[in-house]
Amino acid sequence: MIAIRKLKTISFFSKFLFISVTLIVLTNLLQLYRSYQTMQVTNQFSVEQSQKALKKEAIHRLESAAKELAGESAAYLENAFQTSSFVASQLEESIRGEYSNRLSRRQVELITKTALEDNALINSIYVDFEADAFDGSDDLYARGFSHSIPETGIFSLYFVRQRDEIIQYENDAATNDLRYSQSLNEFGFRDGEWYLCPMEGLTACLLEPYFYEYEEGRSDYLTSLTMPMVVDGEFLGVVGVDINLPKFQALTIELSARLYQGKTRVTLVSRSGVIVGSSNYPEAIAKRLAEVDQNITDYLGNSDGKARIEDLGEQLLLTQPVTISHVEQPWTLVLEVPVAEIYATAEQIKQEIEIIQQENTFDNVLLGITITVLAGLFIWMLVKSATGPVRQINNKVEALSDQEGSLNMMLDVRQHAEFIRMSELINRFIVKLRNMVVALQQVNVNVTAGTDLVTGQMDTINKQVAEQRANLESVACAMQQMSSTSVQLAENAERAADNSQQVKEAVVSTQQTVITAQQQIHELTEDMSHTHEVFNRVASQSKDISMILDVIRNVSEQTNLLALNAAIEASRGGESGRGFAVVAEEVRMLAQKTRNSVDEISNNIHGLMGEIDKTSGLIQNSFENADQVHQLTSTAFEAMNQTVNSVIRVADDITQMASAVEQQSLVNEEINNRLSDIASGARGLDEAAEIVSEHCDRLHRETSRQEQLLSGLRT
Repeated sequence: MIAIRKLKTISFFSKFLFISVTLIVLTNLLQLYRSYQTMQVTNQFSVEQSQKALKKEAIHRLESAAKELAGESAAYLENAFQTSSFVASQLEESIRGEYSNRLSRRQVELITKTALEDNALINSIYVDFEADAFDGSDDLYARGFSHSIPETGIFSLYFVRQRDEIIQYENDAATNDLRYSQSLNEFGFRDGEWYLCPMEGLTACLLEPYFYEYEEGRSDYLTSLTMPMVVDGEFLGVVGVDINLPKFQALTIELSARLYQGKTRVTLVSRSGVIVGSSNYPEAIAKRLAEVDQNITDYLGNSDGKARIEDLGEQLLLTQPVTISHVEQPWTLVLEVPVAEIYATAEQIKQEIEIIQQENTFDNVLLGITITVLAGLFIWMLVKSATGPVRQINNKVEALSDQEGSLNMMLDVRQHAEFIRMSELINRFIVKLRNMVVALQQVNVNVTAGTDLVTGQMDTINKQVAEQRANLESVACAMQQMSSTSVQLAENAERAADNSQQVKEAVVSTQQTVITAQQQIHELTEDMSHTHEVFNRVASQSKDISMILDVIRNVSEQTNLLALNAAIEASRGGESGRGFAVVAEEVRMLAQKTRNSVDEISNNIHGLMGEIDKTSGLIQNSFENADQVHQLTSTAFEAMNQTVNSVIRVADDITQMASAVEQQSLVNEEINNRLSDIASGARGLDEAAEIVSEHCDRLHRETSRQEQLLSGLRT
């Protein structure tokens, strides 16, 4: 309490200066803190957004790169499959044809070698038939032929690309027997898988990567793509091609170098988990992935063969299937990216923002100190200037109080508009006080005379009050009866208002239902109109398709004629033109199939156009009916709207009447209460008259004393 009293006695100058400087310092500190917090939040938000954007961009980039490499790998394999498929189809057609038109072993040998020469992506190609499956004449070729196995005469070809030339290897009986071998290699695959797989499944096979030695001192990592030759459901043999795995290894290394400065690990894995190519494990080609990375192996084991991306915390893992049309189970491309590499840019941004934040914090502190010093100096000058007139007014008022009650002394302040105005108001108050004292002196004289007159009139007032009291008691009785009647009328009016309000709510609800129905019918009409337009566009596009089919039909007819001419020219070429004749016949059959397909599509389109015309007519009729229903609903809505307005007006009138009756009842009750109060007041008025008489005597004595006090002020 003592400290509070001392604080109150401190000068206004010191208080104002201390509080102002303190507020400025606190404001600067708060602003500095808020600026620091804002920059911290902004920094964190920027880093988080940068990380999200970088992660999203990384996912998109990885997906695009994975699809690109998967597409290149698939195209590489598809190209190899097309070569083996072409040779196999040529041999199947030859075997199906007439004996006189069949290809000879020498011709097949030339076709196979030419296929390898034409496809630089293939490392080797081989053709192997079952015994007597090609021409039934294996005995005739048992000795001295490059295209047949010695001693047995089984048709078998094997061509290998060596640098810029094609080398043919001759198979022997021992090598021929290996194709039926069931022995398992180190990975658990059969040695004769390249032949047994298409023979058992009668479908194309993509073999697991393996290490193959062509001859002493020459070997390579390969994978084989084999195509079975089947005629009338009977397996005759296989046509296979070999491709080098280093091609896939080069693709994985190239992709890794393009992504995040070579920090991305790219691995191409076969369907059974054997590494085809890897930027991170180049020495593990043709080995199982489980031997070098069990975690990735487990992840692939839990996948469903679809493209997936997984955030493993420290790295992003993406898998992309390499889909090949001839093989059911694809290879898988695996990309691993360290998350730290993705967020490296975001971390750099964070560090730069922290440096800028430190610089801004120092600048803000320096600016705050400067502002505080300048503001304190300015406030000190302002307070000093402001307290000068206050001290002057203080002195004048003190001098005024020492002049023995004289009201003729005025203040004279000429500094600061506020204090000049204050001195003027004080001077006006003094003048007003002086005039008031003079007036009070005159009033005192008048009051003294009035009190004498009031005392004489009090007796007359007492008589009139007694008469008014009797009349008021009679009126109060009548008002009591009228108030009871008004209460009953108010209750009846209130029940009528409640009933009318319920009717009003029911009618308004019905109106809303009609509005909703009208809107839904209008939307239905617009939807049917749009549907009709869509059917019209479909019909127009169907006509365009018919024109395109006519063009395709003409092209197929021209192709058929060209194929016939080519077949005729090939037949003139004799034995050398037989292969070309087979191709021409295939082209003619393809043209005929195209013509049949075009005719079938054209018939379907004509039928579709007929159904579209019928449906368009039905939609048009439904649109017209919906429009009529919409018009009828609009008419019903207008009638309902008029009914609702009438019911609302009636309900409002009843509510107003009930309110008026209730107010009248309240007024009656109030009047009754007031009459009772007036009657009670009249009874007490007699007593008050006596009290007034006593106070008149007392007032006469006080006015005498007031006159003595006022005489002490000099005016």
